[in-house]
Amino acid sequence: MRWPVSRSQVLMSTLSQDVPEDGRLDAAAVVRPSPRPAGAAGMAAPPSGEAAAPGSLGDVVRAYLTLTKPTILLTVLATGLPALLLAARDRPSDPGLVLATLGGTALASAGAAAINHYMDRDIDAVMYRTRGRPLPTGTLGPRKALAFGVLLSFLSTAILAWKTTWLATVIAVASILYYTVFYTGWLKRRTPQNIVIGGAAGASAPLICWSAVTGDMAWAPVLMFLIVFLWTPPHFWALALFRKDDYAQAGVPMLPVVAGEDVTKRQIVGYSVVMILSSFALPWWGAGGTAYLVAASVLGAGFLWLAAQLYREASVKRCMRLFTYSIAYLLLLFGALAVDIATQRPDGPAEVANLSLMPPAEAAVPRRAVRLKWIGVSERDVPATIRPAKPTSELRLGTKGRISFQITNHSSQSLTFEAIPHVAPAVADAHFHKVVCFCHRVQTLGPGQSRNFELVYTIDLDLPTSVGAVTLSYTLTKAHGKGSHDADHSGKGPHHH
Repeated sequence: MRWPVSRSQVLMSTLSQDVPEDGRLDAAAVVRPSPRPAGAAGMAAPPSGEAAAPGSLGDVVRAYLTLTKPTILLTVLATGLPALLLAARDRPSDPGLVLATLGGTALASAGAAAINHYMDRDIDAVMYRTRGRPLPTGTLGPRKALAFGVLLSFLSTAILAWKTTWLATVIAVASILYYTVFYTGWLKRRTPQNIVIGGAAGASAPLICWSAVTGDMAWAPVLMFLIVFLWTPPHFWALALFRKDDYAQAGVPMLPVVAGEDVTKRQIVGYSVVMILSSFALPWWGAGGTAYLVAASVLGAGFLWLAAQLYREASVKRCMRLFTYSIAYLLLLFGALAVDIATQRPDGPAEVANLSLMPPAEAAVPRRAVRLKWIGVSERDVPATIRPAKPTSELRLGTKGRISFQITNHSSQSLTFEAIPHVAPAVADAHFHKVVCFCHRVQTLGPGQSRNFELVYTIDLDLPTSVGAVTLSYTLTKAHGKGSHDADHSGKGPHHH
C-alpha cells in the first residue's frame, strides 16, 4: 500500500542539488546521471546477487529502514488515523485493535515499499536521484530486499486477519499487490498515467483503518481515499517536472517526458482544484467540523496559489516549493481532521453516512427520541461473554444509530455461534430494523479471541407514542448450521425469534 514515489529520498536528494541561477527548469543543468552501463536501451543491468562488500551494522540497519520509505509510511499512518478515530468513536476502547490496525497498515506500506525497491533496482541504478538507494549501492543484495518485503507483507496480513476484519485484510493485501505488481511491474513503465492510476494504492489507508473497526464501508473513508488519490498527481508531477531528464534517461514515461511541460502544468492545476473541492465534502458526510473546514480552506488556498505560480513559470524553485508544500498540506489537513474528530462529542449531531446516493438530510429534522437499553447474554453451554459498548443510548426515530458488542471466547477451542436478538416490548419489534447486524450470519472466534461486532439500526417514525423506551438483548447460542439469519441481509421487516 504505497504512493508510487519515495518521498524521503526524493526530497533529500532533490533539495540538495544545485539550482540554476535564473531559477528556470533546465533539467540538463541539474541532472548528473551516472555513466550508462552497456545493455538494452541504456538501462542499468539489475544486480544479480548479494552485496559483495556489506557495510557496517549501522549501514545495514539504515539500509533496511530506507527500504520501508519512512516518510511515506508516516503519510500513510497520518491519512489512516482520522478514519480509525471516526470508526471507533462510538465503540468501546480496544487498544489491541487500534495497535493491530495501525501496525498492520504500517507493515503493509513498508512491505510494499521494500518489494518496490527490488523491482525497480534496474532504473534506480540509472536515475541520479535514486542511485544512492541500498540496492544500487550494494549495501543490500536484491534477494535480501525481496525477502524483507515479503516478510513484512506477510506479517501485515497475519496481524490484520487475526485482530481486525476480513475486509480490512483484503484491502491491505490488494493494495500491496496493486502497488507492486500492477503499478511497479506494469503501469510505471508503460503509460504516462502511471501516477494517476497507481495512486489508488497509496490512498487506501483510510479504507483499511475504517473497515478494520467496522467491517463495512461508509462515505467518509471513501472521501478521505479520494482526497489522497487526487493529491498524488500534483504532488508528484511537481517533482517530475524538475526531474524530467532523469526519467527520460531511465525510460520511464512520466507525463512531463511524454506530454511536455505545458500539459503537465495544466494537469497539476486541474487536479489541485478538484482535490481542494473534495476536501470540503467530508463534514457533509459526518467527518470533521468547523476547525477542519478552516484548516482545509487555509491549506487549500496555499496549495492552489503555489500551483498557479508553477503554471506561470515552471522554475526549479517553484516546482520544489509545491512539492514540499504538498507533503505538509496532506499531513496538516489530515492532522486537523484527526483532532476535530477526536474532540467531537460521541453523541453529537454528526452522523457517519453509510454508502448511499443521498446525504443524511434527515438528521436536521427534529423527531421524537426513544431510550434504548442494551443487554448481552450467553446460553449456559457457550463459553463466551457479550458486552455492549454502552448500557443505554438514545435514538431519534427514523435516523440511523450504531452500537457495537464486544464478544470474547474464554475457551481454549474455536467457538462458532449465532446471536439471537430480542426486542421488548413486543409492539416495538415490528418497528425495529437491522441495517447491519452480526446476527445475520454464523460467526467464529478463535481460542481466547475478542472482537467487536457492529449493529446499525433504525426505528420507524410510526412507533406508538406509548413506547418511550425499548430493550434490545442479544443471546449467544452455539451454531449448528448455516445460521437462521443468513437470508435476512436487508434489515427490513420485523424479526421474531
